[in-house]
Amino acid sequence: MSFGSQLRSERERRKLSLSTIAAATKIGTHYLQAIEEEELEKLPGGIFNKGFVRAYAQYLRMDEVPLIADLVAKSEPPRPVLEAPSGERKRMRWLAAFRLP
Repeated sequence: MSFGSQLRSERERRKLSLSTIAAATKIGTHYLQAIEEEELEKLPGGIFNKGFVRAYAQYLRMDEVPLIADLVAKSEPPRPVLEAPSGERKRMRWLAAFRLP
């Protein structure tokens, strides 16, 4: 189950409206609805998206870490795979092992 459907499911289980959560979190209902429907293009972007999901999850007393991880996975474009010449592959694997976060 994705982050949006998990939040919606918990909100409905608790019989809460989006306007109730919006008033408590100071996040607009249109943003909360966009989160539930995972319409990321309707959100302001960047750190705001993570903050909105975090605040929404905390209000519902849910663990926000996996929800934010799912949000990030869905919002980041996939990285292209680059092929290196055969002699470079071993060196690149070694360097990748020591890559900083």
